[in-house]
Amino acid sequence: MDYYLENIQESTDHKCNQKIAFTCPFCGSTGRTDAKKKHRKAALLWNQTQNSWVFYCAKKNSNDCFNSKTLSNFMDALNPVLAEAYRRERYLMGYTGKGYNCRAPEGIVGVSTEKL
Repeated sequence: MDYYLENIQESTDHKCNQKIAFTCPFCGSTGRTDAKKKHRKAALLWNQTQNSWVFYCAKKNSNDCFNSKTLSNFMDALNPVLAEAYRRERYLMGYTGKGYNCRAPEGIVGVSTEKL
């Protein structure tokens, strides 16, 4: 993910959940100055309820970052091939489909690939 994200900083939030802050890949380039373009307004936040990462952008200056996204959908917006490999890996571990926030990979027979 380092290839797609700039200005990465790992930390924890006030509830001791992991947080990875970075410049939003969708709207970070819309800053008025170079300094504002580097602000860490986006983050991957650990969601203990879903037991997974969720993408969130505080600026919301793009259609791609207006709403929060699951890690799978975030990766799909950045690189669909990488996202499909991620979904395939989760499928092999049994963490996709109904009851999970990650759809099954394409081409799996008998499994719904509906987006969540």
